[in-house]
Amino acid sequence: MRFTVTVEGVVIAGHSLLIVDKIVTATERSTLNAAKIQSDLQDVYFCASELVQKGEKVSRAEILRSRLTEEVMSSFWKRLEDYGDLGDCEVYRDIFKEVGLL
Repeated sequence: MRFTVTVEGVVIAGHSLLIVDKIVTATERSTLNAAKIQSDLQDVYFCASELVQKGEKVSRAEILRSRLTEEVMSSFWKRLEDYGDLGDCEVYRDIFKEVGLL
């Protein structure tokens, strides 16, 4: 299946799909749920780190890239500023470049 991997016989979403979904989720989640937003941001970084470790990039497939609109990415950076740690934006920009998101 496209954008999936099999781990010990179980088909799960691959990191390319997960990172896109988590970026979108972080922008759509209610601001009343700060802990979940922070968790989403950590998940984004984890997925990006896994992609870097494996030498992979986020698929440029239209189905994934169409979800990361300019508006979504702008909202993501705002959420990172509001709910991340100081300096996270620079760290995330660097790793996003490595995995082909920027």
